[in-house]
Amino acid sequence: MARIREIALPWTQQPQEAVSVAPDWVARGLSFALLRVGGRMLDVFRADGPLSDSGTTALSPDGIVTDYTGSQVTEFADAAHYRLTGGLTLIAGLEIDAFANYTAITFKQSSYWKASFEWRHGRVSHNNSDPAGAQAVFIRGNDSVTGEYCSVGGPTTTGRRVSAVSVADGSLLSSPVFYVDGMPLAAATVGASAGTVVDGGNLRIGQRFDGVVQLDGRVSFLYGFSQQLPGADVAALSANPWQLFAPRRIRVPVYGAAPAGVPDVTFVGAENILATSAGYRVTLDYA
Repeated sequence: MARIREIALPWTQQPQEAVSVAPDWVARGLSFALLRVGGRMLDVFRADGPLSDSGTTALSPDGIVTDYTGSQVTEFADAAHYRLTGGLTLIAGLEIDAFANYTAITFKQSSYWKASFEWRHGRVSHNNSDPAGAQAVFIRGNDSVTGEYCSVGGPTTTGRRVSAVSVADGSLLSSPVFYVDGMPLAAATVGASAGTVVDGGNLRIGQRFDGVVQLDGRVSFLYGFSQQLPGADVAALSANPWQLFAPRRIRVPVYGAAPAGVPDVTFVGAENILATSAGYRVTLDYA
């Protein structure tokens, strides 16, 4: 006798079908999860479509991705779940072609000083005279002053990586933790004044509100959490970002006696049915 057993299989690659988010990641404060679906970026957690999306669809080893070549941008209209003014964690799958024009990632700001977050890999300051580099940069503002931080070290080569940044609260004096491929990087203070984050603007990917900060590369996903995740969680999502989604469930026949108290489901194969049998039918026998 064969029983039918249901098995949960975690996602290990980008889902290519409608999926829900795993409840344990929702419980960790997930606010949004952006992927490219049907030719546009989509918040698959909130079922939000973009206000505009000039990024293009491309294929990479990470799946279907959004390609930006400097002038492209994806923009989502301001909404409560994008206003991460307190503790937060941002995680992005990136494929960087060149460290140029400040190497944009994502922004939620309406000016240089009114910002829930400005996150990029590139020059440390807004000042064009600063040397180009590959530091991770994280900036927040309260509409009059900012807290600006950069990583000590960082990605020094182009190519694929998972980058992340997290911070404990909404104080401009709170230093973030940067990650590259799940490994934490120390942070250095570029300049910070006392204050509390004030939100502004729409959520943008690939280009800052002024068009100066741009991305030459691709984004496979962008996740946002409303709290600082522990390093172990960031490392886990960096190693397999698709575990964010609820596992697939498949049913397979398993032979042998059922455990005590578990009903059997009898498996009936095609060989048990004769085409010449009159009025034949298939039944599931629950023991």
